[in-house]
Formats: sequence, structure tokens, C-alpha cells
Amino acid sequence: KKASNAVWANCGFKGVLRASPPLTHADVKASWFDEKELLYFNLHGSDTEPYWFGQKGESFPAALSPQNVNEFSKGKSVALTEACYGAMEMAKDKMTSVALAFLSTGSLCLIGSTCIAYGAVAEPVSEADLIALHFFRNLCKGVSFGKALVNARAQLAAAAISGQGY
Repeated sequence: KKASNAVWANCGFKGVLRASPPLTHADVKASWFDEKELLYFNLHGSDTEPYWFGQKGESFPAALSPQNVNEFSKGKSVALTEACYGAMEMAKDKMTSVALAFLSTGSLCLIGSTCIAYGAVAEPVSEADLIALHFFRNLCKGVSFGKALVNARAQLAAAAISGQGY
């Protein structure tokens, strides 16, 4: 949660950052999606399960389901997930993929990994956290979705090179 809080705060987002656990997919409310332009999910994913998962110790409760998104998402949002396999769509549909549920309900953009994604547990943020941070910052500057992602990847590479002393 500390890395998520750092991304959230550094992007200047307002509002509540929710965590799983204690929350699960059964607790998701429509108001969490209402009129939100940017949706940020730092959860776990699976290449075999339809859910995105929270974590506490060795417990991984289902935090968000395709059904949650199909029921509550009103579209017009940009969703970013740090979940491993969060954007995997092969052999899936809007009922078996959170990512495809977002896109089928009209989300303008979904950013996620189709395989493994790495991020920090605490500060300093790294890898997927930096992609999220820079992507959202770029969007807030008015950059297009594609260019925001390309820039975020370049900014991640620059931070990695700088951090390694090259």
C-alpha cells in the first residue's frame, strides 16, 4: 500500500485510496466509478483467474471482478493496473477479464501488463509504479494516451539508467 500511496500522492490525486484487504470484490460500490476520469489499480493478477487480487501476507482475496466492472463502470475513464496479467485478453471475454470488461463498458484506455509486472512494496517506487506515476503525470499535461505511455516507458528507462550510475 505504501508504493500505491506514493504514486497516488505524487500524481496529486484527491480522494480515497482503497485497499484489499480488507475490501473484496463483494464490497465494490458504483460510486467508486462515478465520474472518475482516472482509475488506478495496484493489485495482483492471474493468467488463469478472472479477478484482480489484493494481498495481506499469504492471503490474496479477490478485489475486483469483471462483474464489478460490467455492473458499475460507466466508461469514459482511463484505467491503469499494475496487476500481473492485468491486460491479458487471450481466450477471454468481458465476463472473464477485468481489462476487457473495462473496454467493453466504454473506457477510453486501459494500461496493463499481459505478463509479469514488477513494482515496489514501499518507497521508493520502481518499475510498474514508475510507469503508472509517469503515465498519469503525462496525461495531466494533456499528452495523448499512446504518447503518455511511450513517455512513461522512456522516463522509467532514464530513471533506471540514472540509478545505476550510467
